[in-house]
Amino acid sequence: MTSNFSRVGASIRPLAYLTIALELFGGIAIALGLLTRALAFMLFIQMIVILVVVMIPRGTGFQLSTVWIGVFAYLSAHGIGRWALDRPIDRQV
Repeated sequence: MTSNFSRVGASIRPLAYLTIALELFGGIAIALGLLTRALAFMLFIQMIVILVVVMIPRGTGFQLSTVWIGVFAYLSAHGIGRWALDRPIDRQV
């Protein structure tokens, strides 16, 4: 994955690692129901940037990105529900 980022330049390498970590650990945490609203908002912003910077200029593959934008927007607004592991924290906020 970092080989795709290396075409752009070495200065973007930290963003590649941030993207990998956010998608991997953020996805696992959302599936478990941990910090759902915050992570969903971060992934929502990330998907908008990916859509605008990468997908739309290429003209392909942006349909699934728009679906994920909708999913992350919903999760950041409503949370994951009663089965979330961080439900006691979510009630206080």
